[in-house]
Amino acid sequence: MRCATRFVAALAAVAVVGYASFSSAASFPATLVPNAALTTAQVSVSLNGFPLGSAPIVPNGGSIALSVDQTGSAPPAISLDNLNGQISVNNLTIAFLSVTGVGLQVGNGTGSFPTNGVNPGTVDLGGLFVSINQGLVNGGLFDFSASPANFNLPSPTIANFSEVLSGPNTYDLTLTIPVNVSGSSPVQGIGTVGFSLVGNLAFTGTKVVPEPGTIAMLGMGVIGLVAVGRRRFRKA
Repeated sequence: MRCATRFVAALAAVAVVGYASFSSAASFPATLVPNAALTTAQVSVSLNGFPLGSAPIVPNGGSIALSVDQTGSAPPAISLDNLNGQISVNNLTIAFLSVTGVGLQVGNGTGSFPTNGVNPGTVDLGGLFVSINQGLVNGGLFDFSASPANFNLPSPTIANFSEVLSGPNTYDLTLTIPVNVSGSSPVQGIGTVGFSLVGNLAFTGTKVVPEPGTIAMLGMGVIGLVAVGRRRFRKA
């Protein structure tokens, strides 16, 4: 009887510890999709150093995945981890150059980017990897999938991040990433084509937070089952 009582007490302690751990540190997966209305990026192109013009970037598909990690609650220390994804954008026509099937890769492997601890707040995405990894110039004179234009955003690159409670345990997320990168590539039959990507890439999505009480209820349910079994054992 004494052993059974100790066992029940131990299970209760496990439930309490689990609840406390949940409330102090947790990780929530989220998927963000590009938001065309909030995106203000432009691509500019030059040929052999001579500017040809620019065109707006309008995202039309894809997504990025990340986890929102938080510790504490007043306010929580938030970081954005494992941010990776692929987005597609509109076809571009600049002077005599047309670029079709344009795609951008955004990612950092397993890096972590802490916010400044307030909401809405900021996060330094310095080191984030951005690549123009899809697109055909003039139908095939140059293929970005064969020769991607790769960039690491410099530090600091201050992005805006916010989460707003929109329903029971559901938060609307907004991430706006400023970009200012440039590079050049030789294009057969044309010359050296320079390009720059400047502006903001915006993403929105949701984060779902389970009820902390669910963990405690699960633990109490286990305790209840043990108690019932104990009473039946005593009656037998």
